[in-house]
Amino acid sequence: FSVAWVGVGGQSDTTLIQVGTEHDFVKGQEQYSVWYEMLPANSIKIPEVTVVPGDKISASITLVDSNMNNWLIEITNLSNGQGFKQIFSYNSSRFTAEWVVERPTLNNQFAELANFGTVTFTNATATIGATVRTIKSFNNYEIMMHDRQNNHLVGISSLSPDGTSFTVSHFSIAKMG
Repeated sequence: FSVAWVGVGGQSDTTLIQVGTEHDFVKGQEQYSVWYEMLPANSIKIPEVTVVPGDKISASITLVDSNMNNWLIEITNLSNGQGFKQIFSYNSSRFTAEWVVERPTLNNQFAELANFGTVTFTNATATIGATVRTIKSFNNYEIMMHDRQNNHLVGISSLSPDGTSFTVSHFSIAKMG
């Protein structure tokens, strides 16, 4: 199992609003899906948007009304034109903006990480007030996935020179490249 997502909040607090894709290998079958989640609720699959390996996805979470805590969640498969957008009311701390590839938890345990190949995040920006800022312009850090023996499960590239892009590679891919 693996997921790639963008989110707001969540690091060091219990609020997190996120949207992304899931890439699983279950009983010998590859499975792909699109979802959103607002903790502490479970993720919700978005069946009207399908995804296959190699698709280009655009995902964003936008605060549209700070007084009402209204957020616009958007995800579009740029490869097939399918999309989803909906406004939700959610009280987020707004402490962080996040771009993540991870293995999800199943039954309160980390799942086995699926070989997702590579995921590249591009145009990774956060807007505060009217100012658009890149990852590089914030205090930022990467969190590395490890197994129980502390072995790296992924490789993470450096930020692009403009601070808006990076790639996460499954370790089998990262080790070869």
